[in-house]
Amino acid sequence: MWQGDQLKKELKAKGLSASRLAKELGVSRTAVSDWIKGSIPRGQHLVNICRVLNVSPEFFFLKDSSDISMPVHRKRLAGRIKESDKNTSLELAGEYLNFFRNSRPPVLKFVTHISDKEEDQLALANNMRELSGVDYSDPIDYQHVFKLYKELSIVAIFRDFPKSIKKAYAFHSNINNHRVVFINNDTHLNDLIFALFHEAIHTIIDPKDRVQTGFYEEIEEKFCDNVAGLIQFPPAYIDRIEKATKGLRKAQKVTTVKFFANEYKHATYGISKIIRERRPGVLDDISP
Repeated sequence: MWQGDQLKKELKAKGLSASRLAKELGVSRTAVSDWIKGSIPRGQHLVNICRVLNVSPEFFFLKDSSDISMPVHRKRLAGRIKESDKNTSLELAGEYLNFFRNSRPPVLKFVTHISDKEEDQLALANNMRELSGVDYSDPIDYQHVFKLYKELSIVAIFRDFPKSIKKAYAFHSNINNHRVVFINNDTHLNDLIFALFHEAIHTIIDPKDRVQTGFYEEIEEKFCDNVAGLIQFPPAYIDRIEKATKGLRKAQKVTTVKFFANEYKHATYGISKIIRERRPGVLDDISP
C-alpha cells in the first residue's frame, strides 16, 4: 500500500517543498498533493520521485507491497556501483512498470535460501541443471539457459544500458511480482551465460534472507557466484578438463583449455578461475 505521508516526511527531511518537487518532475502542484494524500504515482513518476529523493520504491510502500524493487548489481570485475547508478538502473526498470503492472503475475514456485555450505550450493546447482534439461556432464548452452528461465518464470530483457551503468553485465528486479533480468547488449557472448545464471539465482532467493544478511551484501554475491559457477561448470565437466590436461606442458594446457572454451562457448578466463578454486594444482602454472 502506498504511503503518501512518507513522501511528505521525506520532502521535509530533504528541505524540499511540494512545489519544488512538482517543478523537478514536470508535473502540477496538485499531482504532488494527490500523491501525499494517497494517490499512487504511476509509471515514470514513481521512478523520478525516487531519483530526486534518492530513495528506493520500497520506502513509500508497506512491506512486500511495492510495484518495483530497487535494482542493485556489481560492475564488471566485481566493481561496486554508487547510489546514483542504482537509481539509473531503477529508471531503466521503471520504463517497463506499466507493462508488468498490466500483466498477470506468474505463480512463483521456486524459492531458495542463502547458504555458505558447499553441499547446499551443489544441490541447488544440480536442481537448476535438472530444470534446464542439460546433460549431467556438459556446460549449459543458451537453449538450456532459457529453458531454465522459463521454468523459474524469469523474463529476460536485452537492451542497451545507460552510460553510467555501461560496465554492468546485467541486473535483476522484481516488477509487480515478476522476476525480471535486464541484460546489457554490450555483454560478450562468452560472458553472458554466467551473468544470466548469477542474476537468476538472485531472483529466487527468499527476501527474508536479505533482511538477515543485509540486502545484496557480499554473502549473497558469493552465494550467487558459487551456484552460477556450479550450474555452468559441473564437477563432471571439471573432471574432463583435468583429465585432458594431466601431464601436459604449460603451452599444451593453455591450448587444451581454449579448445574446451571454444567448443562449449564459454570464457577461458572463467573456467580457468573456477578450476584453480576447485582443483588447486591443476592449472597453477597457467597465468590467469
